[in-house]
Amino acid sequence: MPRTKPRLTRDKLVAIIGDFYTLTGFYIPSASLKHPPPEGWANITPDATKGFDKSPIVSDVVDYSVFSPEDFANGRGHLGECGLRHWVREMEECKMTSGEENVVEDEKNDSDDDEDDRDGGEEDGDTGDDEDCGGRDIVLDVFKGVIHEDVIRCNLISGVEVSQFFEDLREKYERLEMVPIRGEMFEDVSDVDDSEASHQPRAEGEPGIFDDNDAQQFKKIYRSYGWPGEAYRKEEALAAIEEYRRRRI
Repeated sequence: MPRTKPRLTRDKLVAIIGDFYTLTGFYIPSASLKHPPPEGWANITPDATKGFDKSPIVSDVVDYSVFSPEDFANGRGHLGECGLRHWVREMEECKMTSGEENVVEDEKNDSDDDEDDRDGGEEDGDTGDDEDCGGRDIVLDVFKGVIHEDVIRCNLISGVEVSQFFEDLREKYERLEMVPIRGEMFEDVSDVDDSEASHQPRAEGEPGIFDDNDAQQFKKIYRSYGWPGEAYRKEEALAAIEEYRRRRI
């Protein structure tokens, strides 16, 4: 029998995702992380959003907290939604043509769920029409509590339960297997000997092109300022990261 209620409540999903974004504050400016007041955003009311064409698909990350009634009415909040719908259609076609090899067992059991159940979610990433672009799409199925990740022009990764997905990401950030700097993210960064840490860019290396050696240096800088842990000195770390980055470009 099809499931009639979402696997996770809205508050549980908010807690899981909000906890992860709190972690990312180690490199994201504090002003960029917004948490809604207990009573909700004052500008988001039934009257203000009555002209908003609601959809089972949530578009690209949008800061609705600064929307005016005119913004809701003119469709500004649907930026990226067409790209996401295209992504969902491609994902469903991929499942059919590959014999559903990429579908997790739980999804096979829920194959007769409503179409809205498959489409409901939020997307993070570039969904432009340029098929040669890189990056990845991340779609959250809020009904099943599963995240689908598509590495563009590479492969569609099997769905992962949302809490496990963010737990894995948290561990990668804490171990600095994923190393973020302004405008870039390095993945699968090999471990380094922190005793050899140097905040000076290497003399060799093409200007403006960062490689694994640079990623290791960024990793050393984060650690030298106390990451992870309560002793982490965020502002000093980010200043040192930026100084290294600027000297390499």
